[in-house]
Amino acid sequence: MHADCLSPGLPVPFVAMLRAKLPRMNGRPLDPRAVRPCLGGALLALALAWAGPAPAAPGMASGLADAAIDPAHAASAPSSAGLADAGSGADADATGLPSLPDPRGPHAIGTLLMDWTDAEREELWTEDPADRRRLVVQFWYPAVERPVRVPAPYVLRYPQMRENLDRFWMCPFPTMPTHAALEPVVLEHAGPLPVVLLSHGMNSSRTVYSALAEELASHGYVVALIDHPHWGPGVAFENGHTVDYDESMPGQMSLGADRMDERVQEGIATMADDQAFVARMLRTMTGARRVNVRRLARQLDLDRVAVAGHAMGGMAAVRAAYTYSFFRAAVTFDGYAWHAAGISPLGSPAAPSPKPLLVLLSETGMRGDSLAFARRHLDAFRAPRIVRLRGTRPATVTDVGFLRAGGGATEDVAAHRRVTAAVRAFLDEHLRGQGFFDDALTRIAGAERLDLGGMLGEATRTAGHPAAEALDAAP
Repeated sequence: MHADCLSPGLPVPFVAMLRAKLPRMNGRPLDPRAVRPCLGGALLALALAWAGPAPAAPGMASGLADAAIDPAHAASAPSSAGLADAGSGADADATGLPSLPDPRGPHAIGTLLMDWTDAEREELWTEDPADRRRLVVQFWYPAVERPVRVPAPYVLRYPQMRENLDRFWMCPFPTMPTHAALEPVVLEHAGPLPVVLLSHGMNSSRTVYSALAEELASHGYVVALIDHPHWGPGVAFENGHTVDYDESMPGQMSLGADRMDERVQEGIATMADDQAFVARMLRTMTGARRVNVRRLARQLDLDRVAVAGHAMGGMAAVRAAYTYSFFRAAVTFDGYAWHAAGISPLGSPAAPSPKPLLVLLSETGMRGDSLAFARRHLDAFRAPRIVRLRGTRPATVTDVGFLRAGGGATEDVAAHRRVTAAVRAFLDEHLRGQGFFDDALTRIAGAERLDLGGMLGEATRTAGHPAAEALDAAP
């Protein structure tokens, strides 16, 4: 990537922060002018840098770029040439193009988009009080087997999004097909299908979680990937309207630390309410005009709905699972029940929830006080499962490792498969009543379950021990 790939609108503090916070990458000195597209764009680096100096809000931002091209516009699309040397350590495949890992489940996959407006909620990011909160939701689901002649594009509505994505990624986009057909008939003989709502992190997009969604859909889950307007590079709606880069958090990264914390606190609450709204709208899909949407709606098991999210989206999922009764379980990737300045996304829970919660931590996850971390989760959930996956990074759950020529290094694919295996084992136990997560965990390389109760018990039993003092001081 050359210097002329940088966005002319890039805030000056951003480059300074890159120099200060990310001096080395993959063992080599990092030139901020040469941030690679395969790293999810420079705002990924900014978000990771932002998480560093804020121990009160660990993992709060994992910004990732939404990147790819609709095959229908491939003739005018930017080339992916030059991405093979993007620091991946992987050789290009025969096509020289990025690719998602093959889903391992038995079912074919379909995908479709829905646009919904919450008439009861004001859009807090705009000045017009009449503006309502609008969402785009991409469904991934098991479909009737059929040859997929033209796979669904990685970025749906790419023409409307191209300018925003170019600014966000700061370089031409790689192409990458999916394994899904666009709006095929849902698989009907498998019976009612459990549902997983999934939210992206700050400065991210639903699109970069496609590999995870495909894997779950191939195993019989319906995944609803939510695009949260104003918290990513942009959102394109069916009517042609877009929420653009400058209207969203990536265009506001020059905010000071205090104001950024306030925005994130507001955003977590907004995302949790978005998740609840989508869960309610699932019940309205039977009245949709599109016949395959109605067919999909009839297959949804609305008594088996889980909520999940990454980083900030995971923090929202924790809040939503605690707050709303219709969520049966929750999964979060490097997203914690954190708080800043005494303000928690969960407030002060009256009693621990009995709902199952899985917190997946990357190798570098849970920076800061582990005892405060333990107390916050045990205050909110009766038996949270906290699992660290060694050899993973905050972006492993996303497609960032695959957005390079050749579809990513072998270690990227292997790490992503371990994440999806842990997620599926947890969902299988708590949405399907199949298997036991703890047994499955013993077969996942690098998985380490953290005993929060033991951490707290040891601290309270050791009078005068520094750990006990830390526990007493923990918020």
